[in-house]
Amino acid sequence: MVKYLDESLHSKDALIKEWAKLANPTDGIRRKIAVKYFAGSVPTRPSEDEAAAAWSKEGVDDAAVSLLRREYRKTSVFDHVDSKVREQLAKEGGFFPQELKCELEKSDVAPASAAASKKFLRPTVRHSF
Repeated sequence: MVKYLDESLHSKDALIKEWAKLANPTDGIRRKIAVKYFAGSVPTRPSEDEAAAAWSKEGVDDAAVSLLRREYRKTSVFDHVDSKVREQLAKEGGFFPQELKCELEKSDVAPASAAASKKFLRPTVRHSF
């Protein structure tokens, strides 16, 4: 991946744009799973409006509050997990791909030129302990 980033990108703009699209999409929701464990009983979940008011009070901008509201509406909350819950989640959301794509294809590497030879990643120093 480092080789791909270092040899095929011509500017950081593509990374910045993709990160913004993944971290704060303008429509739809992010695909993620969060597991929270509580000692004793599960606290009552605040309403969407209560949660939005808390986010706004903390300075979260309107675009992010809009995303968080969409995610609130789509969130599944369980007080236990078993095979039936897992089956339900799989039916609703499917599975993440298990195929790893870690190979750099020759067509992905831009031809070497003066403009393309600029590297955006800094080499790191390896530490031995």
